[in-house]
Parts: sequence; structure tokens; C-alpha cells
Amino acid sequence: MTFLDNSVCLTGDLFSDTLVNDEELASNDPGHKDQQDKEKGEDRPASGESPESTQQQKVNKHILIVEDDKVSILYLKELIRLLDIEGLNLHADHVFTGEKAIDYCAAHPCDLILMDLKLPGMDGLETTRQIRKRKPFLPIIAQTAFALSGDDRKALDAGCNDYVSKPISENVLIEKLRNYLLPF
Repeated sequence: MTFLDNSVCLTGDLFSDTLVNDEELASNDPGHKDQQDKEKGEDRPASGESPESTQQQKVNKHILIVEDDKVSILYLKELIRLLDIEGLNLHADHVFTGEKAIDYCAAHPCDLILMDLKLPGMDGLETTRQIRKRKPFLPIIAQTAFALSGDDRKALDAGCNDYVSKPISENVLIEKLRNYLLPF
């Protein structure tokens, strides 16, 4: 549900009447965070490590969510935040377009991409093809609400390693992340 001030009411297992507006969503954007850090005179470590993760001996893994739907972004980020995968410290950023995903991958560390196939401008299939040219081994998992219509096959043909059907279940996401992020 969207309100007049562009805030969104989220409900479900992970959300309980949480109101989120565009400013809060932007505050989770990597460019917005970098700008805030510069204004404060702070630089974010390039590796994304925090003192807490170093002490716990967890491996930092960066996930890029390429998604244009704000509610889906918030759901995925919250799901990733809540995941407890042994030995991993997961960090998720998001971009809204395929073009921004290509730019992000060129400028930031990234261990896995969750790619929506239906994006404005360059779609997820073409974005995957472009990223594959520069990063052939980067795991890309397509997100599709239309798996029955053949999007799953198109995603694999475009270079995605795997796909998940929307709505994405927590157990399926955990299994996929373990398969692609754990070192064994």
C-alpha cells in the first residue's frame, strides 16, 4: 500500500506495519551512504569489513540487488539481513536499473547478484549479458515472477547461474546463497 507521501506499508512475516518512505530507501543506497560518509569526513572501508565481523571470523560477502520495485528491495534486504548462514557476514546494496548494475559491478566488490528480469530501460537479461562480458564467474541469480512462462530458461541462456520465483521464500534464498557463497 502506498500513501500520499510515497511511504509504503509493509506487512507479513518479516514486516509488522512498518512504514518506509523514499528517503529511508535512499539511505540504504550505496551512493547515498558514500555521500553521507564524505560529509561526515568518514570513509567506508573498501572491503566493507566492520570490527564486529572481523572479531567473529566471518567472511564478508557483498550481494547486489538489481530491482526496481521498492517493496521487493526492502523485503530482500531485510531477508538477507536476517539470514544466519554460518561463516558469512552478508551485506546487500541495491540499484534500480540495469545500467546502474553494470556501473556498480565495475566500481564495487560484488560476490553475487539477485537480478530482476523486468527492469525499466535495459532489462535483466541484457544486463546479465553485459555483466558477463566483464565478470564471467560472478554468480547471478535471476528473480522472476513468470517462471512458468519460460523466463527461467531465458535467464539461464542469458548467463544467469540460477533463478528464483517470486515471491522468494526464505528457505529457497538460503539454499541458493549457500550454494554460491560458501567456499566448499
